[in-house]
Amino acid sequence: MVQRCPICLSYETLSHKDEILSFCGHCDHMWQTDLTCSVDYTAGYAAATYDSYDGSRAAHTRAGYVAGVSRSIPGSSILDFGFGNGGFLRVMRDMGWETTGVDVHSDHPDIRRHDRSAGSVARYDVITFFDSLEHVVDPALTLKAFEFDRAIVSIPHRPPWFWDLPRVWKHFKPGEHLHYFSSASFVRLFYDLMCSPTCPASHLEDCVRGPLTHGGKLFPNIATHSFKRAPQCILT
Repeated sequence: MVQRCPICLSYETLSHKDEILSFCGHCDHMWQTDLTCSVDYTAGYAAATYDSYDGSRAAHTRAGYVAGVSRSIPGSSILDFGFGNGGFLRVMRDMGWETTGVDVHSDHPDIRRHDRSAGSVARYDVITFFDSLEHVVDPALTLKAFEFDRAIVSIPHRPPWFWDLPRVWKHFKPGEHLHYFSSASFVRLFYDLMCSPTCPASHLEDCVRGPLTHGGKLFPNIATHSFKRAPQCILT
């Protein structure tokens, strides 16, 4: 059992539920209690989740948002962490961006890969995490692997009834989704990395993926956040 909140490191206001979920009352974060990944992120996972999925609408929606929010110009560098089938990076490349990706599979030779063996921290104008940051054990450590000016991240929007009815939510995936962020805990994560929000969270992907229905009511499905790093800040 994780004894401290993995986001704010508090240990004073933790609650645990059936050994599957923990909650921090200090930063409003929830996570899988043991933070243990049990999913095999190999070719089988890729085939079942995104390789056969036509994500062109989502890719263009994300690209338009990134280009607008980042205010960057063609020729800027972008890294997509967990690039899936590569659709988003191909759209960005067609828009004139210098594109790089990180993912566990290696069957997309047209996607340039981030060189993890580089001696120094790689720098990108923009880094993106679409449906990926909730999968990693230590989000802060993952973000510190890159130097960046802006970060744009989409995560499942945690509904207010999740703690009481976790198995009802489609994004509750033990062993795969290790973190269940609230807006507060997500902003706290980036605040500790000297990053501040550039605009309110958006639910633009819901126009493609649809909202969620529960108890006859509609709830946001995906939240997209944009952050800008403080000038001259080096993540260490």
